[in-house]
Amino acid sequence: MHRTIRNALQLEIRLTPITPLAIASGENGLFVRYLHPRENVPTAYVPGTTLKGALRRAAEQIVQAAGLDCCSQAEPCSARESVRTAADGATLYRALCSVCRIFGSRAFGSLLSLTDAYPIEPINELSLHELPTDSYEAVMNESFYGTLSLRNFERWQIGLISLIAVHMNSGQVTLGAGHSAGMGRVQVAYEAAAISYFGAPNVINDDPLYDRLHGVGQFLGAANPYGCRYPDRSDTPDLPTEFEYDAQFGQLDLFFGGGVSVHELIDRQIAAWQDRVRAAL
Repeated sequence: MHRTIRNALQLEIRLTPITPLAIASGENGLFVRYLHPRENVPTAYVPGTTLKGALRRAAEQIVQAAGLDCCSQAEPCSARESVRTAADGATLYRALCSVCRIFGSRAFGSLLSLTDAYPIEPINELSLHELPTDSYEAVMNESFYGTLSLRNFERWQIGLISLIAVHMNSGQVTLGAGHSAGMGRVQVAYEAAAISYFGAPNVINDDPLYDRLHGVGQFLGAANPYGCRYPDRSDTPDLPTEFEYDAQFGQLDLFFGGGVSVHELIDRQIAAWQDRVRAAL
C-alpha cells in the first residue's frame, strides 16, 4: 500500500473554534506557538498530530457504532497475531481494523497525513480563559488552515472522512484542554480538494475518471491481494461538474474549489461506507 501510489486525495481544511480552544504547550497553560509560515513571527497554531488524533478518535467512535472491527489502546492491531505474523504488506493490510488502514498503527504506516494548521495572520496575543482549577490561553473567532492528504484510498474511506467532519461538528470529539468545561469544540470545513490519479490517461476523453471517484481497488483489479473492493467506482457520475484539471506525464489531477462542491464530493462517498458496513453485517 505504500510502495506504489495509484490515487490520492488532498483536502484543504478550515478549523474554526466555536468554544474556546486551548492547546497547551505545558503545565503553564500557554497555547502552543511556532513561526508563522508566511510572516515568520511566532503564532498560535494547531499541530497536525493533535488534529490527527482528534480525527482518529472520531473515526473510532463511528466505526465502533457501525459494529465494524476496531482496535483499542488496550488491544491494538499491532498486538494481533494475524498482524504480527503477516508475511507481506497485503496480508498485513487485510489484518488491520478499518481505522488502522487509514491512520496507521505500530505495524503499518499511516496513509493519511495532516499538516500543522495556521491562521491567515499571526496570533500571538491571547487572553486567558479561566476555569475553576486552571487557566489557559485560548483562541476564539479565528480560523486555522491546514491540509489533509490520503493516498491509495478506498472510496469507503472518503465516506468515513465525510462522517468524521459531521461527528466533530456535532461536538462529540473536541480538541485540546478543558473539554469537560465545554472547551475545544470546533467546526471542520473542507475548502478545496484535489484528486490525483497516477498512471492515468493524459488527455481528456470519455473515461469516467473525469466524472466519478475511483478507489484504489479500481486500479488493483478484482483479484487484488489487499482485499480492496472491486469495482470501486460509482455506477453513475458522483463528482461535481465544475473542476479544473491538469493531465501530463501519466498523471491526472482534478481540482475542486468552493466549500459546497468539496463537501458534495466527499458526502457522495458515504454510500460506499454504507455498502462496507452492510457487507460486514
